[in-house]
Amino acid sequence: MRLSHYCIIFVALLFLSHQSPLYAERLLREQYPLRSLHLNWSPFVSDLAKRESFLTEIGINWSSTNAIKSNYRVDAEVLELSPSIQYGITDSLELHATLPVLWRGSGALDNTIDAWHVLFGLPRGNRDRVPDNEFVIEGDTDSGGRFLINEQGFGLSNLQVGIRYQLLEEREIAPEIIFETLTSLPTATNQYGHDSIDGGLGISLRKGMGSLSTQIGAMAFIYGDREIEGIRYRRTHFEGHFHLDYQVSESFKPFVGLIGSTEVITNISGHPSGYVYLDIGANIKPSKRVFFDLSIREELASGRGSVDFSLQSSIGISFS
Repeated sequence: MRLSHYCIIFVALLFLSHQSPLYAERLLREQYPLRSLHLNWSPFVSDLAKRESFLTEIGINWSSTNAIKSNYRVDAEVLELSPSIQYGITDSLELHATLPVLWRGSGALDNTIDAWHVLFGLPRGNRDRVPDNEFVIEGDTDSGGRFLINEQGFGLSNLQVGIRYQLLEEREIAPEIIFETLTSLPTATNQYGHDSIDGGLGISLRKGMGSLSTQIGAMAFIYGDREIEGIRYRRTHFEGHFHLDYQVSESFKPFVGLIGSTEVITNISGHPSGYVYLDIGANIKPSKRVFFDLSIREELASGRGSVDFSLQSSIGISFS
């Protein structure tokens, strides 16, 4: 029943058209408060920036989490402002950088999210068990200790820099292959990130079939900090994504995708080992140099260790 509702949303997007080719520029990075303290993947599903050209983008992302178990509770809303820039060194080599600014607090939309879950038959996350619009991130660890994140308001996250390199252009029988490195640096303010250096190494394959385009990718991560605020993390883990879009017109392209991760957090009993999210959205390009991204993200599992619901919006401008 849940998937049928999402199919209806996706099909409805196919009938909304405008008019110039466009790609979904970048997918939403993980917003779950415990995992977002470290580097995680925000996959590009777009062409590389052309030689000596810039692409600037500002993302505004909002998420709501209510993960409750007997030994921990993560109840928060997060607003993320993510300015980023891409620069084409050559037609096959690109540099990019992102510096997220976060707001974290109790929010005011718990009732709205609960009504959304009821409407679409989605897991409610035990929202009826706790008061609405609270900020609580705390719990017990396996060693008998406690973890606690109590910083609210605005904070600076970790600067992320990366390289994308096109190993192989798309051909009739072969997909485009892009290699990517990602590094996050210790720029975060208190309780909004990590204090060492994280790294990632990934690969993506993309193939077009007429108006339809698919992409699949995976990235391996290594973390410098094994423990933050009492939460213990695996040194290494893997993330992957699958993305499907359809070019309705030159200026409108709806998309659907999945993104997930292997286990990251290791010292909280009963905490889910990973996550899988469903993304549905669209790209709108009113001119050759300007684009908009709009999407929603919903968890597919009812595990108590992921964001319940996210909204993503972004605007990008290219400069040659």
